[in-house]
Amino acid sequence: LMWLVAAAQLWPQKTWNSMFEKSMFYSTVLQQWEDQSKGQFIFVKTKGDLDSLLLQRKVNTKVMSGLWSIEGAHCLEENLENLDRLIAKGIKMFGLTH
Repeated sequence: LMWLVAAAQLWPQKTWNSMFEKSMFYSTVLQQWEDQSKGQFIFVKTKGDLDSLLLQRKVNTKVMSGLWSIEGAHCLEENLENLDRLIAKGIKMFGLTH
């Protein structure tokens, strides 16, 4: 049923049947939000991003941020190399179960 939701929302086809690809796509969505926000949203991927957010919040309390987390290790699809790929895309928190 999840593939139907992904298809209806026009997600890339590779996300329809892969929990890992869905997870990778969320990173793309967060990055698009940041790119389109005109400085009002920061996708926190690094300590530098967090430092920038804290500085900006001193002058603009409306700046928002997103910290990407995943609940449940099932999105790794039994491949630990997928964890490295998620980290490279900016994941910061990972719950092993949900």
